[in-house]
Amino acid sequence: MGDGDFIIPFNAQMRKGTGKQKGDSVLLQLDLEQEEKKISEDLLMCLAEVNENLERFLSLPKGHQNYYSNWVESAKTTSTKSDRIMKTIFAMEHEMDYGQMIRHFKNKS
Repeated sequence: MGDGDFIIPFNAQMRKGTGKQKGDSVLLQLDLEQEEKKISEDLLMCLAEVNENLERFLSLPKGHQNYYSNWVESAKTTSTKSDRIMKTIFAMEHEMDYGQMIRHFKNKS
């Protein structure tokens, strides 16, 4: 809260994992990533099938591109990865950002 002090959520699971109790202080160190993350090749290849989708994706801020790419690449099965790529394509066709797309499909399930 000024002078480098911040309040951040630290849930019960995190407290249990670190041995901290409610109200304890923690020291947090953040490191800036210097290495640029690569966008999923599979995602880019599928988006390129319709040039407008690829252009729209590439026009997103790099952080938003990374949200989509990380989400696609974190899929544990080929089926899930394919589904996530299709949802990303849908989002590009409907000019959705990552959060809008997630909310859209959450409401469909």
